[in-house]
Amino acid sequence: MIEPPRPRALLTAIAAEKGLDLNLAQLLVICANLVVLDGKCDTLRFSHRSVRDFLSHRWAFLPGTAHHNLASLCIGVCSRGLDPVSIDGVQIPSDDFYTYASMYWPVHSKLALKFGKDTLTTKRVENDVTTFIFDEDWDTTLC
Repeated sequence: MIEPPRPRALLTAIAAEKGLDLNLAQLLVICANLVVLDGKCDTLRFSHRSVRDFLSHRWAFLPGTAHHNLASLCIGVCSRGLDPVSIDGVQIPSDDFYTYASMYWPVHSKLALKFGKDTLTTKRVENDVTTFIFDEDWDTTLC
């Protein structure tokens, strides 16, 4: 089972992917009440099941696409290495997106391959993983 990232980790992921430095209040405003903070579990969730149902029919939220995007983001974060906050160890591990990324990139990659219905998604996942594990010139490395 994949542990959902905590809000702080999610904000770090958004910053890594989009280059935006948002706080939680700004993110909730952008999401326009479609996403809410579950204070009891310290996670973000959809405000209603109908939001999830609606999004599940959109290409970007199909399981293969979503897991590929998450795997790619996790691999990118792992490739860059620890951020200064992670190195200092001031964050709780579940609040740190680097910890999430290092634990779950293989899971998201596997699920992207499992749910990816098209060869493009499969090739992208395979390329991301191969580049991460070997290097960008892995073809010549094997010769």
